[in-house]
Order: sequence, then structure tokens, then C-alpha cells
Amino acid sequence: MKCASVAGWLCYLAAVWGALPAVMAQESPVTLSARLQAVQEMLADGPPLHMAAKTGDVSRVRELLSERPRSVNALGNYDNTPLHYAAFGGHREIVELLLAKGALVNAINRAGQTPLFLAVLGRNRDAAKVLLARGASTSVRDRTGQSPLGLVVELNDEEMRAVFQPHLRVYSPPPNP
Repeated sequence: MKCASVAGWLCYLAAVWGALPAVMAQESPVTLSARLQAVQEMLADGPPLHMAAKTGDVSRVRELLSERPRSVNALGNYDNTPLHYAAFGGHREIVELLLAKGALVNAINRAGQTPLFLAVLGRNRDAAKVLLARGASTSVRDRTGQSPLGLVVELNDEEMRAVFQPHLRVYSPPPNP
């Protein structure tokens, strides 16, 4: 079975979760729409804190964190943290709150994706800015081999590239004498 013979998002999920050998995922490149749909499926449901982060309910996030401060890094569906949900939803204030409460900026879900990866995929520049300012890695690769930086290039989104620009180290060879 090749990825081209099944729905793109289903193939992506299968490759990410190990249901298909990684080589099959490489035979048919994963499309952006397949990635987006797969992440939407992953984040469709979750624990109360995760869902409050997803929907942008700041007061509910504060309430839940005050009741259970350690839940800031709790794992939900597919090992996504509340920060994954907030980053994908583009909720800057919640991203900042979660990070202030100790959320792991480079938490990795079952697909190998960080909150920054999901912010980029959701085209949420404000969330990406906050994550980058707090030290999010631009080079962590997910299980399909894609990184947040690679995704920025693939999206061809000039505004997102501008967000990433200050966080990139470009090699400059020494001048010739």
C-alpha cells in the first residue's frame, strides 16, 4: 500500500504513528493540507486544560492551573501538552501564561512535533514569536523528518519567515585576505 492510495491525512497519521513504514511516507510527499488535517484530528479533543488552551479561554486556563499547577505539562491526546493546543490555536496570551507557569517550550508530542511546529502549521505568527523568544528550537524534526524551519520554507509565508529571521544563525565565511 502506498500513501497515494489512501486519503492524504490518513496516510500522514499512519506514517507518524508508525502504522506504515517510514519509507512509504517518503514515496509520496506529505502535503500541507494533510499535515493540517492530521493535527486538527489530533487536537479535536482532550482534557479540560487542553481544551481551554485550544479555545483561548484565558480565565479557565488560569482557574485550572491554580487548582492543579503541575498540569501545565500534562499530556493529552497523542502526548500533546496544553502549550501545543494554545500554539496551534494562536492564543498568544495563553502561550505566555503557560510558559510563565513552567510549560516546556520544546515539549514533543507522539508525532515528534513541538508547540512551535504546530504554531507554524497553524500560521500563528504571534504564538511563534513568543515561543522563539523563549528558546523554542527551529530544527527539531518530527517523525516525517520535517522541522519548524523546514515547514516555514514549505509554507512560503514571508511574514512567518520574518518571524524566524532573528532566530536563525547564518554562516558567513571569513573574508578573503
